[in-house]
Amino acid sequence: LLAFVFAESVGVVAQSRRPYYSREIGLVADNDILVFQDFYYTAGQDFVYRRLLGSDAKFHRLFKPSSGGDSAKIIVQYRYGFKIFTPYDISASEAGKLDRPYAGWNYGDVTFLNFPTPRSGNQYQLQVGVVGAASGMEELQKWIHGFTHFSLPKGWSNQIENEPVINLEYARLQSLRLGTDIDLVSQSSIQVGT
Repeated sequence: LLAFVFAESVGVVAQSRRPYYSREIGLVADNDILVFQDFYYTAGQDFVYRRLLGSDAKFHRLFKPSSGGDSAKIIVQYRYGFKIFTPYDISASEAGKLDRPYAGWNYGDVTFLNFPTPRSGNQYQLQVGVVGAASGMEELQKWIHGFTHFSLPKGWSNQIENEPVINLEYARLQSLRLGTDIDLVSQSSIQVGT
């Protein structure tokens, strides 16, 4: 079985600028409405706030690279988001006719980034959230579909059970300069959690 999932993603960013950008607010919204279907990954939104930490901040000392590095570039990011996942056929309500269960995910995370060298970075992330009915995604999807006159999903009674989500992630970013305005960036990560 080969399935193609098309998603449309829209992002908005606002930044404050002094001599450099020190704060950023972002909104990312994505949806599979591009193909006028509602299957598998349905929709999600992320609200993001990032800022540079000053050298007097408590977390600055904790995440300052031991090598000295570019200690002025310690960034903290706070994110709240939610995601909705559905089976291919949202008109089916019986569990036997669904190729996967419905799932809602509601979460928040905090991420710290430091840069030991101008071409490398470390990212540390703690994410907490909930999946299942407690996420509220069933009500949200039904409200959006009612508001937009899209067909109502009928199988939410078969969604995955409530479960807390706790994830930790460490990522290493490494940049390789290919030209004056071109970099190749690799990201390797390890994740632990639910």
